Amino acid sequence: MYEERESDVPDWETKEVEIPESLKKKWREEEAEGIRAGVCTACGWPYTKMDLSCRHCGKPTEISGGVLVGLRRWFFKTRIGLLALIFILLGIFLFICVMV
Repeated sequence: MYEERESDVPDWETKEVEIPESLKKKWREEEAEGIRAGVCTACGWPYTKMDLSCRHCGKPTEISGGVLVGLRRWFFKTRIGLLALIFILLGIFLFICVMV
């Protein structure tokens, strides 16, 4: 009896499907981005990036990346930013070595 029910299961429920690379890339980017949150300028109600409008007053949300997110993107997405980051880290390392 169990075998009969199992044969009625559609293939999509039992078949392993490879996840497209574009979807994996999108997931990685969203995980690296982290949870962005903000506060409604009209009513002060907190919201996350998933909200298109404030759940309290209905005003459309405006989420900017912020200064730190912008710097992180600049450091890792441009060659000049990456060089600047390397020099900053090298300077910190040398400062620590001199202090010890």
